[in-house]
Amino acid sequence: MDADPRRVDAAPRRVVVVGDCPLIRLGIVQLINGEPDLLLVAAVSSVEELDAHPVNADMTVLNLRLATLELARTVSRLCAGGYAVVVVSAAAHIDLAPTIRAGALGCLDSQAE
Repeated sequence: MDADPRRVDAAPRRVVVVGDCPLIRLGIVQLINGEPDLLLVAAVSSVEELDAHPVNADMTVLNLRLATLELARTVSRLCAGGYAVVVVSAAAHIDLAPTIRAGALGCLDSQAE
């Protein structure tokens, strides 16, 4: 897996979406499908599902309802597996510092415009 977020080649980034809310997962999939420099390779409901059906991807967009430390552990595990991770969250109260320290490239508020 090529998880270097700074790469400059012309090939689209291969993206996997991991999200436990089917509606939000579908919305993220539609956004990715509308971008010529991104290629959706999988959309799954859990990290366990991704583990059961591994894919060759550069980046993971992660949208799971997890407690702060569980989210950080999940991000750390995905990063150790070679994925670049972007977290999408609607939980305004969550402390994202542990998630960033765990290796997430960024965190997006799913309610932002």
